[in-house]
Amino acid sequence: MTTVRGKPEDLDATRAPRGRTVRAMMVPVSLYARVRSDQTVRDVAEVLLNVQMHPMGDDDTDRGRRTLLVFDRADRFLGLIRAQDIVRAVVTASRAAAAPHASTAGTFLAHARTAAGITVGDVVQPAPAIEVSASAMQAAELMVANHLSHLAVTREGKLVGLLRPEDLYQEVAALAVPDR
Repeated sequence: MTTVRGKPEDLDATRAPRGRTVRAMMVPVSLYARVRSDQTVRDVAEVLLNVQMHPMGDDDTDRGRRTLLVFDRADRFLGLIRAQDIVRAVVTASRAAAAPHASTAGTFLAHARTAAGITVGDVVQPAPAIEVSASAMQAAELMVANHLSHLAVTREGKLVGLLRPEDLYQEVAALAVPDR
């Protein structure tokens, strides 16, 4: 896991106004559902579906509803899994079976059944991370360089939240409409 740390001067509130740190923009880890790396893709699909189908409250947003946190049995954070990762697992299962890319009805579902038994540990990709004290610019650079939809946010190596492009966008939007 790659971790970027902020500089002490980024945290000095007495200096000229600067962008906020990652800590102020991240989505807390408590808003995300968790799964274990030994669970199957079928299990994860069910958890993801349940999270997405759960009614949102008046103050609730879509934050944390499309991404699951993956941990091993020792409670170490391994990465993230999203719907697109499940689809990728189906395609990978198809390729592993050396199946032709036929467009016959049922081909996708047949491979989805195969992929459903794969463990999440075989699908999850390691997630780059950034320390909570890092600047928004450090986070943006890391996200752009690695084509990330989410960036793990850590404090002393422990996962405390996730940062998304839309969280960074809010900083840009605040420039356009400062009193909002």
